[in-house]
Amino acid sequence: MPQGGELSVEMMEDENLVIAITDTGLGMTKEQIQRFGEPFFTTKNEGTGLGVMAANIIVQSMKGNIQVKSELNRGTTVYIELQKSLKIEAG
Repeated sequence: MPQGGELSVEMMEDENLVIAITDTGLGMTKEQIQRFGEPFFTTKNEGTGLGVMAANIIVQSMKGNIQVKSELNRGTTVYIELQKSLKIEAG
């Protein structure tokens, strides 16, 4: 959000746990949403484009899911859905 704005984080619990992160920033195009999490893709002048990819790998390793909804000039919401009970096996 280059000119500032609002950022909110909300947690909802149903069958799964859903964390919704919403901003009032520039929003994203359909192409940007499709490329979300792709290695080395970034919309910023600085950055590697690896942070979202790493987060996506972590969420998927927890059998979770990330979805993005965005509208240009309105903002973006990223939904992170995780299972309520997760069994982690020790190696």
